[in-house]
Amino acid sequence: GVQTCALPISLKFAYRVQGKETAGAAIALRSEALAKMKAMSLWVKPDHNTTMVVVLQEKNGGRYLAFFYVYGDKWQEIALAPEDFLLSQSEGDPKDPNGKLDLDQVESIGVGDWSQWLTRQEGEQIEKLFPIRRGDHVMYIDDLVVSNESLTPNTRKQEKETLDRKSTRLNSSHLVISYA
Repeated sequence: GVQTCALPISLKFAYRVQGKETAGAAIALRSEALAKMKAMSLWVKPDHNTTMVVVLQEKNGGRYLAFFYVYGDKWQEIALAPEDFLLSQSEGDPKDPNGKLDLDQVESIGVGDWSQWLTRQEGEQIEKLFPIRRGDHVMYIDDLVVSNESLTPNTRKQEKETLDRKSTRLNSSHLVISYA
């Protein structure tokens, strides 16, 4: 049967896009559902248009990244499959002994604004290619679900009905993580 692992989080993440500073919202995991994951979904609402990243960190292994573009001030469901994640091979990243995503070894999931990492690069070329809004920002994250069912076309189209519910729930109670 279908197995899902829903993490009951409602997160308000405050962060700054500026220079060499980076921060992300990370969730430590110990879930057997992740080992059989065929799809992951979460809802996000950033305060500006940006490219975001979901990071899967293996224990004693690699860091895998999936990128997506989101529009500001609007709840959007993000649906990802394991094949959407690419091994990060930047300087300072942990090396992956076998070069493939081992879902049974993932120990944390992170979510962040890719602009933070882009501003760490030297030169004006990055800001010409990507619309980076420096300064203080807020993103909301809700309903992280891991499933052993593959993505379907309807997975990405369930937005309108859920928008009002999420706006109400997150305005009434949420966890705040702030980085200066």
